[in-house]
Amino acid sequence: MAGGALTSLVGILASLIACLVLGMALGAMLNRPAVRPPSPPSIQQIREVGLLSTLSVEVADVREVHIDGVTGSVRLILILRGDALLGVDLTKALVVSSDEGRKELVLQLPLPSVITCRLDTQSSSVYRLDHTGLWAMHPQDELTTRLINNALSDAQQAVQHAAEREDLLDLSRRQTQVVIGRYVHAIGWNAQIRWQER
Repeated sequence: MAGGALTSLVGILASLIACLVLGMALGAMLNRPAVRPPSPPSIQQIREVGLLSTLSVEVADVREVHIDGVTGSVRLILILRGDALLGVDLTKALVVSSDEGRKELVLQLPLPSVITCRLDTQSSSVYRLDHTGLWAMHPQDELTTRLINNALSDAQQAVQHAAEREDLLDLSRRQTQVVIGRYVHAIGWNAQIRWQER
């Protein structure tokens, strides 16, 4: 009988401990603050990103410049290399609409553009330099130097122009949609982007 009473007492104690643990767990769950649905990112949070760089491209271009004179000419062909970053200025972002029920945010963004571009003077080079007429017999170094300097001063704009191809801007636009979409999705919302017209 003592063995049966001991087993019964152990069973009761185990049941009491299980009830106590279950009660504590239930109490902790009931005292937990209510889960608040996520709110959309504020326009300030989006604008704080500033310039969102979405695409880095390497650019190559060929530039031909020449000087013609009465007794001859100089022709120069340059191979230009550089790089550019394309992206969107998020400081100009606008919230068009925000639907709490559907968790959907509609943003208006400026179209992507070239944020920065750089001429790589180490990789750019003179491909060909031709003197014609009397200038071929007595090349004028001063004119050649001026021609090269003029060509290089225009080269930065040539690199930017090469980076402004429509296919690259379109790729930057798609990358922006992916980045913004993931950012907004991470807090439980969906984003639609409308692009400002130029």
